Amino acid sequence: MLNRDEAQNLVDRIFKMSKSPEMAVNLRWQQECNTRFANNQITTAGFTSDLRLDISVTLGHKKGNTLTT
Repeated sequence: MLNRDEAQNLVDRIFKMSKSPEMAVNLRWQQECNTRFANNQITTAGFTSDLRLDISVTLGHKKGNTLTT
């Protein structure tokens, strides 16, 4: 997980690299947990943590999108 300053620095670096006047950056961190029960006992438990970065750029009539997890 990134703290607020690290996330802001990453987004600022991305904006500085772009030559496009129209750009959108979405940085999202998500956690999910699950627990499965059978016969009143825990049988399976899981945890996931994802950081997702979406970038959309428009330059003239051309548009581009990318994302990474």
